[in-house]
Amino acid sequence: MGKITIDLKDNIFNNSNDFPKEKDLQNYLDINMKSFVSDILNLDYKNHERESFIINKRFGGNKPRIDFLINLKNNECVLIECKNPKNKHREIISALGQILDYILLAEKAGKKIKDTYLVTSKINQTALDIIDRFKLPIKVCLINKENLMICNN
Repeated sequence: MGKITIDLKDNIFNNSNDFPKEKDLQNYLDINMKSFVSDILNLDYKNHERESFIINKRFGGNKPRIDFLINLKNNECVLIECKNPKNKHREIISALGQILDYILLAEKAGKKIKDTYLVTSKINQTALDIIDRFKLPIKVCLINKENLMICNN
């Protein structure tokens, strides 16, 4: 994986206000999920779960939920965490740890993970550098209602 840069993407995405709240971004993706997975990610979409409990505990209240668990036709899955940050640095860096936790939990639950995405309306270079430097298994997708860009493959 080569160095990821944000330079020209900044004006297109980071100044967009298409999603007033994170829930608006999630709703937009939820409505367009089949197209997003099939046409953008080029994967064989089967179905998806929103706010999916990755593990099922019998007892206890605080169960981790990923924004979307995409089931593919080959029984693999894709994990998607959405962020619509007000503070790009703090919220996105925190999301990276959150996603790594979800990956570990999903693997422990026996899920076969194809890919993991951070779908966000804004990103900063530091987050992309961390993903690149530590070779994190996280792909970043910048999104607004007119544009979509996968920052790293």
